[in-house]
Amino acid sequence: LRHVQAEPGRFGATHLLGLELRRFEADYAGGAPPVARVAIAATVARYDRRLPLAAFTASAEVPAAEDTLGAVTTALDQAFGRALEDLLSRSQQALLDDLARQPPATPAR
Repeated sequence: LRHVQAEPGRFGATHLLGLELRRFEADYAGGAPPVARVAIAATVARYDRRLPLAAFTASAEVPAAEDTLGAVTTALDQAFGRALEDLLSRSQQALLDDLARQPPATPAR
């Protein structure tokens, strides 16, 4: 078994989004309380040609309010949310840029 692929959905995809969680940690290097660090690598590609349109890493850092499980969890959640906002914005821009480069569609008859 070389790979597994989901059954195609009802709607054909035009683009792919590949994600890799590179960092999700509470960093105590500077002492306590820690800094929550999240990094997500992303690649946006056209589905038909598998050509990458954009590759970037969305990341965020949020210092924990204190060195407790609750505060560290909250900081990780906030950092993840900020990284996702950046990822979504940059992915959307890559899609818009790609669509702007496409020739206009011909009307159906």
